[in-house]
Amino acid sequence: MIVEGIIIFFFIYMVVYTLITIVSTFYSILKLNEEMTYHRFIQNLSFEELYPPISILVPAYNEEPTILRTLDSLMKLDYPYYEIIVVNDGSNDNTLKKVLKAYRLKETQRFVKEYVRTQSIKKIYERQIGCVNLVLVDKENGGKSDALNAGINLASHDLFLSMDADSILQKNSLKNIVKPYMRFDNVVAVGGSVKISNRLALEGDGSVLEVKLAKNPWIVFQTLEYFRAFLTTRIWFNRFNGNLIISGAFGLFDRNAVIRVGGYTHDTIGEDMDLIVKLHSYFLKNKQDYRIEYNAKAICWTQGPSNFRDLRTQRIRWHKGLIQSMMNHRYIFLNPNYGLVSFFSYMYFLFYELLTPIFIFFAMLFSIFLFLKKWIDFKFVIFFILAYLTYIVINSWATLYLERYFFEYKISFKERMKLVLYCILENIGFRQLNLWFKLEALLTFHKDASWGSIQRYSEEE
Repeated sequence: MIVEGIIIFFFIYMVVYTLITIVSTFYSILKLNEEMTYHRFIQNLSFEELYPPISILVPAYNEEPTILRTLDSLMKLDYPYYEIIVVNDGSNDNTLKKVLKAYRLKETQRFVKEYVRTQSIKKIYERQIGCVNLVLVDKENGGKSDALNAGINLASHDLFLSMDADSILQKNSLKNIVKPYMRFDNVVAVGGSVKISNRLALEGDGSVLEVKLAKNPWIVFQTLEYFRAFLTTRIWFNRFNGNLIISGAFGLFDRNAVIRVGGYTHDTIGEDMDLIVKLHSYFLKNKQDYRIEYNAKAICWTQGPSNFRDLRTQRIRWHKGLIQSMMNHRYIFLNPNYGLVSFFSYMYFLFYELLTPIFIFFAMLFSIFLFLKKWIDFKFVIFFILAYLTYIVINSWATLYLERYFFEYKISFKERMKLVLYCILENIGFRQLNLWFKLEALLTFHKDASWGSIQRYSEEE
């Protein structure tokens, strides 16, 4: 009886996940087609004066290798009204000096109203460069959340965009990510699509010239992961206002709404997800109309870890951030006051993100037990594994098709064939490693919840 119950549980678990994947993929195809039609309709219209101004926040801690390339790309964005606020969060490298020297910033005296509390600000530098006002804040170290909160306090505009200091925004990213604000009057946050930037070539005006796959297998595997992560499921969750995460590398927010929920939480390493869950919680609890949107056409390029150590550090950190956010907001669990956010989004992240490594680990042990007891046929095991791998590979290939069809940059036929091959190879070791990293995060969560460090590079691989 117990054995049958376990088998039924794992069967239902896999069927539900498969159905979610299939439904979200088909919905994404329909939605992206709809968005393409809308994009073609408005792309030739000129209404620059209608775009709302945006404050771009760039938290920086020891970002010397990448900070200038990031800022250079931000200076070339195709957007009429924006400012850039770089928050140097107590770096002990030359991040501060490089920015000051490159842009010849001058110290300025500015009144800063503390809407959300942060570590003390030491100095503020500023300079108008063309139509863009560049602000550099030098403050005491307080972590990424603290740096973003400092940027919120200094921001001049009602909308702010948070991004990482090693990221590059595509030239039209701001125009794309702000569209939901221009279409609806109750949007409090918009997420964009994040992609791996290694070996990304840019034209002089900041638009993408060429996308080549890295020679490093770690990077290629992550390229596939990012393709899948920022298509399908997120687009479908957008349908019922159910996204629980906007990547910290690229998200646009209503500043007043974020201030109302207390800004970014200081004592969490998953500050991006934590903020989105806080926004859901606040507006649902107060019965206020709101939307948290996702626009796959808004693209940000970011560096991926290029070695085992950095990948492990990143994935353990991500999963610990997920655990923190789910635990901090466990009041949402099966709480009717939070509707689909509780009964679908929260449950999905709980069972198919947070607890997945535990379920798979015990599924493997259970399968070995059944095999040793000769309660399961060896041929059936092989058939099931092959069928499952075939499904995973087909799903990855479908995502590659969506990526190629719906986005403006092009990937050569040779590069696409390489990605097709890696769709198969990632199932032999890489996926298993990721599951192990998540399991390690679960086992060590109580011991350490620090960010750790990842090596950044000034030159693409």
